[in-house]
Amino acid sequence: MTRALAIVLLLRSSVALAVPPAAAIYRTIRSKQKALDACYRKALARDPSLVLRVDLHLRVGTDGRVVRSTPKLKRYAGKGSINPLIRCVQTEVKRWRFTTRGVVHEVMIPLVFKRTPDTMPAPKVALDVRSQRGPLREVEIRAVVRRDQASMVACYDRERRRHRTALRGEIDVVLSIAPSGVVKHTTVRWRRMEVLAGANIASCVRMVAASWRFARRKAPTLVTLRYAMSPPTPRAGPKEPNPAGLLERWRKKPRQ
Repeated sequence: MTRALAIVLLLRSSVALAVPPAAAIYRTIRSKQKALDACYRKALARDPSLVLRVDLHLRVGTDGRVVRSTPKLKRYAGKGSINPLIRCVQTEVKRWRFTTRGVVHEVMIPLVFKRTPDTMPAPKVALDVRSQRGPLREVEIRAVVRRDQASMVACYDRERRRHRTALRGEIDVVLSIAPSGVVKHTTVRWRRMEVLAGANIASCVRMVAASWRFARRKAPTLVTLRYAMSPPTPRAGPKEPNPAGLLERWRKKPRQ
């Protein structure tokens, strides 16, 4: 499977905004992921070994249109030119329309394009609905939250890779859901986790949760979610030969 890496999640905690509509801007970017994936597939047809990390800086005008897009190359591996891929991404970005509330925004999206094998072990992010008070049923809550499971995994995995440690812990998310289905308030706390990593994951999770939309009800609902996060379990591979054992067998071999 080929994917334009975590375009889904890498951008969450890296969107630098002047005012609150971060969730709306994130939803716009997330909805365009398939188009960015298509750009990468075209590039792979020309260069199957292409791997690219680029930070895309956008200036969004008061009308929601992208005024300027500036790519900054961070990492590249391949045999051909990256220009066709960059041009494809910039052409796609020009079509985007954001909700800006009449304010100019500077948005930075780190894009990583690479092949992602299906066999790659994924980090473990387990969801538990700890409590629910209000008319929304647990099954309705889970249906909405599970759609963004990949985003939660990416929030965690980004910090895990950054710290290069066996980062693990729990994230508690308290949602206050209005009768309209909009998340009015989000509180995120981390447990048994490094302070800096926990704060960064919480910031990322808060932005993801702010974009959720639930079914309309006549009264508000208060929900507490818990995400247990742990590193992927390494897959068992073939055992490597024991050099000492090979040497011992060679010594015992009778001479001809």
